[in-house]
Amino acid sequence: MTPKISFIIPVYNVEEYLGQCLDSVLAQSYENFEAICIDDGSTDSSLNILKKYEKKDKRIKIISQKNQGVSVARNAGLDAARGEYISFVDSDDAIDAEFIKTMLTALEENPQADFAWVDVQKGSELKKCDSKKAQAKIYNHIFSHYLKRKKPKVLSSIWNKLYRRELLSNIRFPPNISIGEDLVFLYQILYVSKSAIHIPAQLYFYRYREGSAVRQKLTDKRVKDEFASAQTLLDIFQNKKMPADINKRFNQYIAKRFLYNVIKFPKEKDKENFLFWVKKYMPYLKELETKGLFQTKYLSFKNKMLYRYYRKYL
Repeated sequence: MTPKISFIIPVYNVEEYLGQCLDSVLAQSYENFEAICIDDGSTDSSLNILKKYEKKDKRIKIISQKNQGVSVARNAGLDAARGEYISFVDSDDAIDAEFIKTMLTALEENPQADFAWVDVQKGSELKKCDSKKAQAKIYNHIFSHYLKRKKPKVLSSIWNKLYRRELLSNIRFPPNISIGEDLVFLYQILYVSKSAIHIPAQLYFYRYREGSAVRQKLTDKRVKDEFASAQTLLDIFQNKKMPADINKRFNQYIAKRFLYNVIKFPKEKDKENFLFWVKKYMPYLKELETKGLFQTKYLSFKNKMLYRYYRKYL
């Protein structure tokens, strides 16, 4: 039987949490799915754990590749997926037993919607959530909602959602980026989506852990990836048709993101060496301004003053 749902689960050195993730997937009340697990060259026992689960349940499918990053891993999963619907789960997270059934029911009842999403629990332990009383709400023009910051809760992630497969047919993750790649993917989804459904129930569990990519210390690779994701978004969307107010919002986001990468991001992640990072990447920001990619006219007055100060003295 062809699976209705395809879970895509990138795996890299998560032996401590992988079992809980897979157990939560296999415990879904809706059972017609495949779980495509892409081992991205793990050096711990993650691949062995996957093989044990594969033997226990034929719905577990393993793709094993050399380490190429989460974007390449997810793309491999997308290429292999057979389901009518796609859902991403990170291998150190977990999902409620009603995660898929809740969103699938909403999408089948509302065929005009392109994807559905639920709220997220954050912490160190998954808690049971009662989703029966959650009232689903349809949002049209979801890209506009997002850019105007009228979005409802937890729209800006890829893994608490269920997508119709055809929505993703021409969208892939940028293979050269491992930080911010999800935003590049999500922006494209929001742009092509006509409507989406929000179910306000915390059915996805996002685990806080020190070793996760977003919590790692600042490195040149990380700063460069942040820049690359913003530039990739700019490349993709600069010729897209948008209403004037939405185009302005998009350009405001890109300008703010470029500035954030050089000033606010280092301050958050490496306060002791803050000036080192600013001095190192300020020339690159100036270069982007000269090329017309970093447009300071879209910055708020406060951020314009901030940029002018550091640009002058560093």
